[in-house]
Amino acid sequence: MAMRQIYDRISAIVGLLQTQDQRVLRPYGLTPTAFSVLSLLDVTEGLRQVELATRLLIATSTMTRLIDRLEHAGLAVRIPDPTDRRALRVVITAAGSAQIRQARHNFESFIAQRLGVLSEAEQQHLSALLEKVRRSLRAELHADPKPVLHMPGPERGEVLTQE
Repeated sequence: MAMRQIYDRISAIVGLLQTQDQRVLRPYGLTPTAFSVLSLLDVTEGLRQVELATRLLIATSTMTRLIDRLEHAGLAVRIPDPTDRRALRVVITAAGSAQIRQARHNFESFIAQRLGVLSEAEQQHLSALLEKVRRSLRAELHADPKPVLHMPGPERGEVLTQE
């Protein structure tokens, strides 16, 4: 199989998953990116916006707007960083925690249903192969001090420079 065919299949799967992610999360008032942010915040003591943006490969300006929306919805709040009074940390609120728990339950069911077409052995093999590609891409990304990220999707449609 040609490399381009593999790449095209992965791209098509990513597009299908993103579309289905949006459908699964819409009833909770969450986008896939907001779901990712709240999921991270739910398992931490809060993170700085730049940390969230870096972890999720999102421009800091995009993260700022997203945090503004999460704050407006009462799902997250900015608080002073106890280790650096010049900085703010984003923490999940009780409402945000409840929202993400409900959404996560349905999202996990969605994942199990979609990937359930693969046997356990196939899942492990696919996971190992994808991890190998992910590590390579991450290393390449971090080797370039100012990479340009092309991130398709409704919230990531612009060409971004990592800040």
